[in-house]
Amino acid sequence: QKFKRQKMAETNLFTLLDVDPCNEKERQQLDVDAIIREAQRNPQYKELMYTFSAYDFPDFSHHLIFRRHRLPLHQAILLRLPIHVIEALCSPAALRAEYKNGTALYLTMKKDEPSWDVVTLLLKNHPEAALKKNGHYTNYLRRALHWRLSRWF
Repeated sequence: QKFKRQKMAETNLFTLLDVDPCNEKERQQLDVDAIIREAQRNPQYKELMYTFSAYDFPDFSHHLIFRRHRLPLHQAILLRLPIHVIEALCSPAALRAEYKNGTALYLTMKKDEPSWDVVTLLLKNHPEAALKKNGHYTNYLRRALHWRLSRWF
């Protein structure tokens, strides 16, 4: 499915989420209740791809630069928002969405310390994502579990 890029006046959902994922102070000032209300009031905005201000993905083991064009679900994952916000931004299309950087599950797994509650939520709503491959990794879930086990032993 092709996603529309929001080019005209940005939506309120975009405005609420347009925060630098690496800026802890900005992230703490986010109004998560307003994000949820906006996602419920205008669910079609959850499936628009926006051009967010920041490029960098925080807490990754490599310093990679990813595209700024993302869905609200992907931005919320990067911002490490609470699970109830992630859940409010989920839609079948957003969960299936793949572009150069991978699915929501992949973005969650790329973090040094992935939220296992978010992983569970994403797998519950889109179990096929566990079978997706990205680059040289067998699949997202296997990579994450391998990484997690290697840290424990």
